[in-house]
Amino acid sequence: MINLDKFFDLLENVLKIKQKPLEFLEFESVYVIGDIHGDFQTFSKILSKIDLKNSALIFLGDYGDRGNEQIEVYQKIFELKLNFEERVFLLRGNHEFVDEVDVYPHDLPFHLSSYFGENYEEIYFKIRKFWENLSFSIILNEKFFLVHGGIPVEKISIDLLENPIFRIKAQLVWNDPFEGFGYLNSPRGMGYLFGIDITESFLSQFNLEKIIRGHEVCNGFKENHKGKVLTVFSSKFPYNLQKVGFLEILKEKLIKRYI
Repeated sequence: MINLDKFFDLLENVLKIKQKPLEFLEFESVYVIGDIHGDFQTFSKILSKIDLKNSALIFLGDYGDRGNEQIEVYQKIFELKLNFEERVFLLRGNHEFVDEVDVYPHDLPFHLSSYFGENYEEIYFKIRKFWENLSFSIILNEKFFLVHGGIPVEKISIDLLENPIFRIKAQLVWNDPFEGFGYLNSPRGMGYLFGIDITESFLSQFNLEKIIRGHEVCNGFKENHKGKVLTVFSSKFPYNLQKVGFLEILKEKLIKRYI
């Protein structure tokens, strides 16, 4: 059961923590969770497989919308960030709005209203402030680029990842890979589809090996661009999926785990 005072206190405290737009991380053991979308049951099962005392945890974004237990998901990620501030890192997805770009569905306010009544608007406002404190991307162990959506289709600098303007932010949370070359406008209505040549150029420019991202519905994992792009998806129930996944990274080894 969600308690208003507890939820509000957690939110107030987590708002004091601000991640950088681009984080550089070094960990020998890391778990990666993809889109959750209010699926608290699956999220809880994944967490039961993770030992945060000896590992780091990276979320790829899209915490709410669609599922029926969005408030429970938010409360848990607040607790995790507060209890393991130096080991838990949260990326921003397209459902954590970028500069007022709307997404559909966006039913988080409805769930907040159902739980908290007339207090929901203040909480919703603070959650949106919380989104502003999340990272857009992570470079892990100088090998992996983690992001919600994808890489920008134009050549960019580290400085632009560290200080992203709207055009770059939007692509980081909206873009998807496709099995072609160059780029196309995205059928999502925002962002682009990026081809294998863009992936290879990006990885070569920053001396990285792989892009790890969420954003696309799949049965746990999907590979593009000859394995250079790995999608991780962790939400079952809003999509009636039989299985989803989370990723374990041990030094350089990637292990796909299914739930």
